[in-house]
Amino acid sequence: MTERGGPGGTARIAAELDAAHERAREAYARRDASAYVATFHPELAYTQLDGRTVGREQLARDVHAQLARAHAVSTEFRRESLEADGADAASELLEQRATFEVRAFGVLHREWVVRRRGRYDWVRTADGWQLRRVQVLSEDVSRPRTWLGFG
Repeated sequence: MTERGGPGGTARIAAELDAAHERAREAYARRDASAYVATFHPELAYTQLDGRTVGREQLARDVHAQLARAHAVSTEFRRESLEADGADAASELLEQRATFEVRAFGVLHREWVVRRRGRYDWVRTADGWQLRRVQVLSEDVSRPRTWLGFG
């Protein structure tokens, strides 16, 4: 981890960002799109792998639709690096893994995994740490696994 802005600053920021990630992970698992979207800065710029950049409103619509269709979701991440720029800005290089399950007719299950690596720029706001910029660097979507079953 690279540190600019004082001794111990990066470790403190890492802990604060870990807490922000945990709040987002819990909101996502509950399929609470509004709480998840609260992690996004109003001026978010999210650049997808194809180079297309969307803002907070479009990403919020996408997340709401995605979570409305899902039966179960889970996410996890691994931080590769963290660079703090003072006390109020930080950039992470992360590898994320998200698992989605949808069901049809109560018996047809479909599950797939998305692995994404990207750069995530955070800013500290009055509402806590929020994502200001995301650049997806790589993405892999697994072949869906489908099965029949109750429950």
